[in-house]
Amino acid sequence: MAIKRSILKNDKSIFIVKLNLDANDFIPEHSSSAIVTATVTSGLGIFNVGGIENKICNGSFIYLKPDEKHSIKAVESLEIIVHHININHKVTNEAEHICGMTKN
Repeated sequence: MAIKRSILKNDKSIFIVKLNLDANDFIPEHSSSAIVTATVTSGLGIFNVGGIENKICNGSFIYLKPDEKHSIKAVESLEIIVHHININHKVTNEAEHICGMTKN
């Protein structure tokens, strides 16, 4: 089980990444200093924000204010497009500090 990341856009104002999680993959609790929006493009998962668990599936939309702690667990294969908006620096290709993930 490995979380796959594909960086779609990376500049001083926005960072967009596509995340693919296999069933039972988990992104531990983390936060971002940016405004974050995400859209689930396929699959089923659990999105936890502020200690509240929410089911997410194809078409689910997520909005997070800066520094909101959150985590994601894939119940079945899950694909999410994540936008980090109004970041004030260019993010490296690894982007662990913004996505809360470790390098695989």
